[in-house]
Amino acid sequence: MAKSPKNLIPFPRQAIQARIPKETNMTREIDKEAVSVELIADRLTEAGYEVETDPDENIIIVHRTWVNLRLQLYPDLKSIRFRSYVWLNRHLTEEDLLKLLRELNDDVYLPKFTSYRWDDGDLALFASYSVFYTFGLNMPNLIFSMRRFIETKQGVYQDYIKGTAYDYVKEKPPEAVEETGDSITS
Repeated sequence: MAKSPKNLIPFPRQAIQARIPKETNMTREIDKEAVSVELIADRLTEAGYEVETDPDENIIIVHRTWVNLRLQLYPDLKSIRFRSYVWLNRHLTEEDLLKLLRELNDDVYLPKFTSYRWDDGDLALFASYSVFYTFGLNMPNLIFSMRRFIETKQGVYQDYIKGTAYDYVKEKPPEAVEETGDSITS
């Protein structure tokens, strides 16, 4: 017996995927010499993404992805690097940070992870992944890889960072600490 479609529970659709055209409707191959920031930005806009470009740096910033996604083109290498970051708890020791990096790089398939600590103590976890277009760029494949990168980064946050000692801690401003006598980490 076939189930009635009105009895099925509709799964929510993410806004970012609402207007992505079917693979058959999108230009499959873009010649490797024609690949540019402007062309990729136009194709991503057609696919429903909000983008901002910086042609001087060959960067496309993809908005509303939750993961601070940037695409950087390297025309000489015929590659595009996906890069994003998430802030971590600035009080992590180097040992804890290296443990997290080892675990992520061993367990997670798509991106590779590294970290950076600024002079003021802020700490970020960076993820990067490269797509090569040596024989031309397949836009549906690029969009699929972007979506997988975004989903993977969201999963990493949910499974490895959120609610743990690695999670970013918003600290009280120094003047509030002096008035209350509380420590910064409490």
